[in-house]
Amino acid sequence: MTGIVDFDRMDAAYPEIDVARALLSGALRDGRMRTEEARAFLEGYREQAAAPRGMLSRSMRLLYVIESGWWLRTEVRRDGELRRLLARFIAEMHWLEANWDTLAEQLDGL
Repeated sequence: MTGIVDFDRMDAAYPEIDVARALLSGALRDGRMRTEEARAFLEGYREQAAAPRGMLSRSMRLLYVIESGWWLRTEVRRDGELRRLLARFIAEMHWLEANWDTLAEQLDGL
């Protein structure tokens, strides 16, 4: 059994954003969303909470609106040490930008 503990938002924000964050961190690899991993996460998640089909594209967009301001700041992109530490998050934001128009096609059927 595997579990995810999210101390960051702790029920203070939209649960959909936490789903998007977990999927980006857990299923996005080498610039590609691993749909089988994403589907497995959602199956487990749906045993505990509602995750209607079709919510993922919206949740990814919400996550981008909230997090892109943090990860795409000039000083993060410019500072070598910060960029190395935060490279994963920067890459996730760029993946969302590159896939913005096809998020529904890629994710909403999971």
